[in-house]
Amino acid sequence: MSFSHLKTNLEKIKSQIAGQANLLVVSKNHEVEEIEFLYQLGQRDFGENKVQELLDKSNKLLKSCPEIIWHMIGPLQSNKISLLRRIPRLRYLHSVDRLSILEKLLDHKSDFSELNLFLQVKTSFEKEKSGFDPQEITKELIEKISSPYLFAGLMTMAPIRGEDLEGLAHKSFKSLKEVRDSICPNAMLSMGMSSDFQVALNYDTSWVRVGSLVFKK
Repeated sequence: MSFSHLKTNLEKIKSQIAGQANLLVVSKNHEVEEIEFLYQLGQRDFGENKVQELLDKSNKLLKSCPEIIWHMIGPLQSNKISLLRRIPRLRYLHSVDRLSILEKLLDHKSDFSELNLFLQVKTSFEKEKSGFDPQEITKELIEKISSPYLFAGLMTMAPIRGEDLEGLAHKSFKSLKEVRDSICPNAMLSMGMSSDFQVALNYDTSWVRVGSLVFKK
């Protein structure tokens, strides 16, 4: 099977990012052979949205991709938290979307080392979106994330429906940046996906999460 399209797509996206942010390749629903090919091209950060799929892939790629860095980007159920400790080279959790999950993670903190947490913030206010409301992000909340966890920063997703999606993305990302700047100015931002990552680059995002643009043929 030819993966030449992956090389072309990856190079194009990296040229568009131009070093302004880190690229997280969203590899959900894609084969380990594709991930391995991208790894050989120098890509190191990959994201999955299901714990079991991430666990399976991480073990299959442990030997062939020893420097891979895994990011959990999907919603996390409390009964899956114990599985996270079995995932080799899991370094980032982008989807801490409510206080109950944060408390569960803190209860299990002795099971982890080097796990960086992003608090998911609901800046679009769509009913189906999960996350903390912006006013819930306080210095006291961030202080709950103590060693051995590391507070990485804040994450959001722009609206996926509306008449002016680009305009809504600007509004959503600007809102997250304002929360970060007022509460935790040194924190990272995780925002921007295939459809809107170029908008996110205008708002000091640290990570863009791109999947479909990388894997499209």
